[in-house]
Amino acid sequence: MTQRHLAVAHLLRSTARAYHRAFAASTGDDQDWPTWYASELAMPLSSLLGSIIEPADLASALRKLDQDVQRKPPNSDWTLYYADWFVSRRSVA
Repeated sequence: MTQRHLAVAHLLRSTARAYHRAFAASTGDDQDWPTWYASELAMPLSSLLGSIIEPADLASALRKLDQDVQRKPPNSDWTLYYADWFVSRRSVA
């Protein structure tokens, strides 16, 4: 696991905590959670990966990753699974 992977995983964890705080008072199911995450993650994730990620593209990727995880949960922490996906597809060396 590279430093970049760990930094992306940390960013995902901290964003998840912020999301849960922001929606703590809601009734639960938020079908549009990828849009919220994408607006929070697009700039810092782009910076970490060295390539621009548009929020709409990021929201779409998050939806796909969530479907993949729902079908076959990873053997590791979800943040590490997502980090590996982003680093392997979006990272500029």
